[in-house]
Amino acid sequence: MIAKAVTAGRPRTRYTIGRDAALITRLARMLPDRMLDRVLAAGLRPHYA
Repeated sequence: MIAKAVTAGRPRTRYTIGRDAALITRLARMLPDRMLDRVLAAGLRPHYA
């Protein structure tokens, strides 16, 4: 996927890479920005104090 993005004649602005990327992309379409920020922050909270 990365090679395709680098060599594309007209590359897209964003590419979904990773297991959770498709889920986050769908959530971003449905949720308001602030709610999406809360969901993402809650997911990162266990990893950062």
